[in-house]
Amino acid sequence: AEVNTQNSLTTVRFTITEPLDRELTPSIIVTISVRDTGTPHQTSHTNITITILDENDNAPQFTQMYFASKLPESAEPVRSVLTVSAEDPDEGANGEFYFTLIETEPILDINWFELNSTSGEIFLVNRPNHDAVSGLVQLTIMATDTGSPSNTNTTIVDIQILP
Repeated sequence: AEVNTQNSLTTVRFTITEPLDRELTPSIIVTISVRDTGTPHQTSHTNITITILDENDNAPQFTQMYFASKLPESAEPVRSVLTVSAEDPDEGANGEFYFTLIETEPILDINWFELNSTSGEIFLVNRPNHDAVSGLVQLTIMATDTGSPSNTNTTIVDIQILP
């Protein structure tokens, strides 16, 4: 700490010697002690709490490396297939995120699936065709946080279409 006294006002400046990470240490308590030069010495103490502000330093992390489901070819549209989930330890907008379906493999002539961007729930919106996809559809889902700049992460969803 650097101490500067001017016109009977004392200023203390703290220098951070290593990076701070709000997710590891959300606040720091500093005890300030002062002692005068009189005889006898008078002493006083106070605690100052320093709250560490959040930085968008984490991307959303999916709760699984990949997700998988089986779906009969006879499945009716508007059926819930599965729900992807993710977590982001940042606070506020930095920790809020939404989901996007960014790719379907193989490429389908019509969309079979729809993704709820808030909940991560995947719905069947058209009847699947086992023969058109050799029994397997792979979806790539992206989670994007709303921080600035935003961070993203992706996961794979394998959906086996049963004949």
